[in-house]
Amino acid sequence: MPGLLSAELQPRSVLRDKRAAPVEVVGQLAANGVGERTGRLANSVRKAGGGEEDRQGFPVVFGETILGLPKQARQEVQRIFVARSDEPSLIPLARNGKAGGEPVEPEVGGAAELSLGVAGREIGEQVRCDENAGTAADGARVIAEQMVFWRTMDVTISSPAAGTDTTVRLLLPPGWSPSASRTWPVLYLLHGCCDTDQTWTQRTNVAQETQGAPVIIAMPDGGPVGFYSNWWNFGLGGKNWETYTATELPQILQSGFRASAVRAIAGVSTGGGAALFIAAHQPGGYVAAASYSGMDCTQQPAAVATITAAILRTGIPPAGLWGDPVSQFPIWQDHNPCALAPSLRGTQLFLSVGSGLTLSGSQTSCSAGVTGNILESVVATGVYTFAATLTVLGIPHTSDFYGGGCHDWPDWSTAFDRSWPMLEAALGA
Repeated sequence: MPGLLSAELQPRSVLRDKRAAPVEVVGQLAANGVGERTGRLANSVRKAGGGEEDRQGFPVVFGETILGLPKQARQEVQRIFVARSDEPSLIPLARNGKAGGEPVEPEVGGAAELSLGVAGREIGEQVRCDENAGTAADGARVIAEQMVFWRTMDVTISSPAAGTDTTVRLLLPPGWSPSASRTWPVLYLLHGCCDTDQTWTQRTNVAQETQGAPVIIAMPDGGPVGFYSNWWNFGLGGKNWETYTATELPQILQSGFRASAVRAIAGVSTGGGAALFIAAHQPGGYVAAASYSGMDCTQQPAAVATITAAILRTGIPPAGLWGDPVSQFPIWQDHNPCALAPSLRGTQLFLSVGSGLTLSGSQTSCSAGVTGNILESVVATGVYTFAATLTVLGIPHTSDFYGGGCHDWPDWSTAFDRSWPMLEAALGA
């Protein structure tokens, strides 16, 4: 990857380097002669507090801080990145704020004001908060949309199933428009414990890896602890996150976002196990499913203890999820990919996990510290058991098992890169 001082600094490299604060990036763009007004932009970023960090301590780059900038600064960021894009023909543009038809290839440092984003939308623009923005059969509906970056849209949904308003981040494909004549398949990416719908784009290179692919990438929030489950809630229900993820959201994307019925699903940690049990609950409903360090055998004693600890971390009574492992055994079993494995026959499967600690018991390099190594070792036992179950059943699957490793996003980003060719092919992209 080129460094920030490279004379050929590319947008993807800038965005991929999460260690680079926005002010620093803008300064280097100016030093490389990109654009005519980067000095003013750098000052605007400084005034807006461009050194903000996310919960993991990584400085947030343009895609997350741009909304806090003045309109002129937002437009300048857009102009720079369009001008430097190595795939300008894939970016639908608008000139002087008016929606254009064919994509325009801008000139570096050109005088014309450019707004970019799919369907000619400006970054930061609030759009389509009406009945045409997507609805589900149970009344779930879109209540807000906002372009975050040139192909990134945050959508807020009022969900009767989840009993709350929730958000999903979308990565939209080239040529996408809510009025397009074609449709696109959807890949759902689920986060893990204590993350959000934004974590996939903040902690992995999913936007770069999938750029140019004719696929909608949907990253929904998974509710408390990211289990994407219909919570037992001591018999009261009312927190039906699986219904939202697997029923309401697909209906909304099909009705308002030109999504097709072709779907794949993948997730990390608690979201990895959720990707598998959601696919198993709808046999044939997903062409592929991938689990990266997932909770793939949830009724193993170590898994029960890990799930309990994860929920306690959020201050929620653990029994609220699926009840007591013994008293509510059927509920636990219905969320156990090992028990549901027969229902995954015909779905292309990808499993990835590291051993965590080495065979000698020593720690390998881990961004989350030795705790991440230990947790990965615990999770690996369930993944190995699930893979063995699939083998006994004669269900084909791809295993990406590696020594060492860490229960954290850097390893999951690599795992996603390895699985993407399979997912892309399964989606017909």
